[in-house]
Amino acid sequence: MPYHLLIATWCWIAVATTLVATSETSTISQAHAFLALYCFIIILLRPFKEAPLALMLLATGPNDNLIFLGALLFFLRSILSGKLYIKNNATGYLFIFFLSLVLSSTVISYLTIEFRPLQTIFWTVTFLIPITLCVAHFKHMFNGLAIAKYGTMLISIQILPVIAAIPLYIKVGSPDVFGGTWLDADIAGFWGTALAVASFLLFFLGKNTQQGKTKVMSMMAVGTVLSILASGKIYSVFIIFLGLFFFLKYFRLIQGLLNAKVKPFIFLLVGSIGTIVVITTLITQAGGIQNWLKYQYEHSHKTIFLDRVFNQMAIYNYSNLFGVGPGMLGSRSANAVSANILHKEEMALPKLFQGAPQPEAEILRGLYDKEFQDKIRYMSANLVIPFSGIGAMKGEMGWLGLISVILLFLLLFWPHRVYYHLENVNYQITVVYFMATISGLSIVLLSIFDTAWEQPKIMVFLAMLMLAASSSGRLMVRTIDEK
Repeated sequence: MPYHLLIATWCWIAVATTLVATSETSTISQAHAFLALYCFIIILLRPFKEAPLALMLLATGPNDNLIFLGALLFFLRSILSGKLYIKNNATGYLFIFFLSLVLSSTVISYLTIEFRPLQTIFWTVTFLIPITLCVAHFKHMFNGLAIAKYGTMLISIQILPVIAAIPLYIKVGSPDVFGGTWLDADIAGFWGTALAVASFLLFFLGKNTQQGKTKVMSMMAVGTVLSILASGKIYSVFIIFLGLFFFLKYFRLIQGLLNAKVKPFIFLLVGSIGTIVVITTLITQAGGIQNWLKYQYEHSHKTIFLDRVFNQMAIYNYSNLFGVGPGMLGSRSANAVSANILHKEEMALPKLFQGAPQPEAEILRGLYDKEFQDKIRYMSANLVIPFSGIGAMKGEMGWLGLISVILLFLLLFWPHRVYYHLENVNYQITVVYFMATISGLSIVLLSIFDTAWEQPKIMVFLAMLMLAASSSGRLMVRTIDEK
């Protein structure tokens, strides 16, 4: 791993940790801009094998636009250098079919609704390019082990800003401050939990054994549920304790604790602490859970939004089969320019894009206004705010697009056709493969409640984890049919 990248990583973590400790969280975004410039230089000018590492580092910052730009630069360099290609398999064919749907839906939208090319470009950068990087393969073989080690290290050393946020938590009294360098507690919880669960899976599957489909599937199901529930409020303990374990492992501060006899004890300890935290939280809130859920449902604008895109599109004269076009309804690219819908200030971006697209303005009319904004501080954002990746995909790409995307994620991350041969397989590579699978499955369900598959802190990072797994010759995976 290049020394200059390690130095930049520790400078970034040190600066972010210091800013979190001094409650200057807004300044982290400014530091991320300097980090982005450094990462852009690596992605464009340095040897291509360093580009995935720089992109992962960039994805640990809070500014989504900078991460999207980095992914775009990485994608363009891959295309221009002839290194990116799509395999001739079921996943590749389905992805090509989805691309044809995107083109069809875009043309229909331009001809029958509005000519909004900037919306299409914005949607391509925010959704299509990250998912393409997950599907793609590269002729240039990267160092999968280096990417795997660096990726798990980036998640593990979040322990430093998370611990630094404890005084801020005492001051403001909100668990949301445990956001790491992402400044997003849910993202920190998501990756912290995915890393923890992947490690548990590796331990319980065991070395020198070949596990059957049922056992692998059941463990993946548990991991997926845990990742869906992940948030900074509940799972900060995971990233603290498991991050500490990996921190010690990578930098070999206490090698005596890392032998085969003690390692299972550490895993079980971390898992027990996480389980106790979850159970305690559920028990303490059990008395009001039913009434709380009823209140959330009765005041939910998400259910209104989902009802409109699934049941009322014909009323608005929009196609249920092909949708209204990418970036036109419910996606992050549509939300970003909807100043009149989301009660944002009239910023430069909405003015540049000439306000909300017609379908966005019509379907979301009356939702997320000033009165509703004042209420949501007492509600669950996941349950009541009218944002949904599943809903947005149905509205923008129709039933064909929604079904294609869900199948694409399942083909990419579903483990039902693989045996894992763990004998002589590198530890970090296997953890990364499990983590990518768990995260990918979780994203589908998370997108019911939020636009998870349009989050660059998730998708760009996940694409690089997939790249690490596919680029490593030491991960031995074979299908059931090859048995």
